Amino acid sequence: MKGIIYRALPYSLSLFVYLFIYGWVALRGSFDYAAVEYLYQSLGSEALTKEPIQSLLTSHIQPIGLNAVYALVLNGPFNSSATLQTVFAIAGALTVFLIVATLRNIGQSQLVAGTAGVLYALLPSTVLYVMWPYNTSMVAFLSALGFFGLSLMRHRPSLGAVIWTTSLIGLFLVRPSFVWIVVLILLIVPIFLIKQWRQASLIAIASFGFLVIVVVQGHHSIQFGTVTTTSWSGQNIVKGLVFSGVVTEADLVEAANEDPCLVSLAIDPEFWGDLSNVDVQCFGSRAGMESEAIALRKETKLDAINFQHNSLKRLELSQAWNELALRVMQQDPLLLPKMFFGVGGGPSSFERMMEPSFIHPILQENLVAGSPVMSIMRPIGVMFPVGSLVLMLLGLLALLQGRFRDEFSKRIFFVAMAVSAYGLLVASLLEFGENQRFLVEIYPILMISAAMTVGLLLQRNNSERKFVPI
Repeated sequence: MKGIIYRALPYSLSLFVYLFIYGWVALRGSFDYAAVEYLYQSLGSEALTKEPIQSLLTSHIQPIGLNAVYALVLNGPFNSSATLQTVFAIAGALTVFLIVATLRNIGQSQLVAGTAGVLYALLPSTVLYVMWPYNTSMVAFLSALGFFGLSLMRHRPSLGAVIWTTSLIGLFLVRPSFVWIVVLILLIVPIFLIKQWRQASLIAIASFGFLVIVVVQGHHSIQFGTVTTTSWSGQNIVKGLVFSGVVTEADLVEAANEDPCLVSLAIDPEFWGDLSNVDVQCFGSRAGMESEAIALRKETKLDAINFQHNSLKRLELSQAWNELALRVMQQDPLLLPKMFFGVGGGPSSFERMMEPSFIHPILQENLVAGSPVMSIMRPIGVMFPVGSLVLMLLGLLALLQGRFRDEFSKRIFFVAMAVSAYGLLVASLLEFGENQRFLVEIYPILMISAAMTVGLLLQRNNSERKFVPI
């Protein structure tokens, strides 16, 4: 009995801290259910209630994951707001649990695993983003789930591979910047981890994931003419270059090269608002698209205030944004590095990414309502982004020096480094202004990597650590 209590201690302590903070904020603040209507990425309650399947099949601004969650909740038998809040609260709790479980499964001590879980629960971003029903906390949960699957690979390879593949599919269906080529590469990670290249079950699992990804991406490419799961790729790049200050209106006009459509975008780059100033030549390319879905044909959402960004016009306009982005980057191939490292007196995208993750306008009301508990935790949120990266780099140094004596842990850390590198690039190069929010999506991976480094430093003289399965 004592053994069971002892093994459960890091899980129970971490979950207690999370639930305490969540309860504190939830009772004093509010769950942002209105996001279902006002979010640019949401198809809106009218479309998802009246035409859930049609709406999801005509979603060109985002993959279907987030809107599918909204649709299930809106069409469910219970109160939509309470149900959605419960879904996100559970996702946050599971993320905390999975961080601890992953570290224990790869042999980290009770102290290291429990401390990592508690610290993740204490980060202001953990609860604050759970209170905002958007991609951020869902991606964080799926990231944690994936590495939990990998941690099972040593003793339960098939189960671990199923969980890893499921998490990748989930990420692909939720995060538009999780490009299909990257997903296909990551599908073979379980085989790499245990180096059983001929194990039929692992090949079958990876093949299933491959099929799902190809079908989903094929739908987007055939239906919408996009090479990713979003029609916003070019628009986001141009927005990032403009907002970061590395591209001016004059640069955009020059890149437009007197093309009436592109010039209208360059003179007044209205990324999310009214389309009345956009030249008519930007439209008409997909006018014959056979769909009468509300989510595609209607210009505004149910409240008649928020734009329906999934409209046919915005799909047609996406090609112009892609062309403008391509032209302006051809003028200066170093634009993205300039945005990353910074020019002039403004912050770079990397600097913004390293800002505390709770610095986001949408979180401020709950941040204030959560005082003084949130106030006490803010220093942890300030130190974590840079601190976790420093520890990860120390882990990389230990990896290069051969300090990882457990080959399985070594490969897990290598995968965490690779996925984190991709996440860092996405967070700093494909957008500007909310870079710190994008980093939150890989916070669980950063926490796991940092904890592995700390465990290595604390037990560097041990040749082997005891494996304690979940």
